[in-house]
Amino acid sequence: MSNPTSRLQRFGVKLFLEPSITASPQTCIRTFHRWIQTSAIDGLLIDVADYSHLVDGPHVLLVTHEGNYAVDVAESRLGLIYTQKQPREEPLIDRLMWACRSVVKASCLLEQDSTFNPCLTFRGNEIQFVANDRLLAPNTTETAKSIESILDNFAHKLFGGEEYEIVLNLECSDRFTANLIAKSFSSLSELRERMA
Repeated sequence: MSNPTSRLQRFGVKLFLEPSITASPQTCIRTFHRWIQTSAIDGLLIDVADYSHLVDGPHVLLVTHEGNYAVDVAESRLGLIYTQKQPREEPLIDRLMWACRSVVKASCLLEQDSTFNPCLTFRGNEIQFVANDRLLAPNTTETAKSIESILDNFAHKLFGGEEYEIVLNLECSDRFTANLIAKSFSSLSELRERMA
């Protein structure tokens, strides 16, 4: 019998901003609109949605055909998440790398954007994986065991062999989430090099 998590298509990959950093939703909205106008990132960019009235979750959403980018404050931690929507045929590890490349590229653009004051700085030593399919990947020990080797391989590639840990929260009824945390700091440019 095949591993059901290997068929997972709907998931998100999130990078976190430094804890001291804030990002104005209005600045994010203007930036995402500019990305649409200039085709700043790959894919078919469709629209921007303002959810800044929400306390926990996405504040600003950039909708694309392939997936969504969101300035996200889930768990009171500000960051950028890319959520894949369209199915891809390659193995799950390659789908994860593709989604991670997407969120890292977008995060690099945000760091270089001088309209943010102060400038944004992302933490390249922590990546969050969120499964958006409770049928294929419920938040259980069984899911953790079935996806462990894939996440381990993913973390090893991202952090270039540096020591890391994978932190799970199986006590809550929320989606399956894994935080991949390296012991030493990595910049976004270092992550991009390792994923090239």
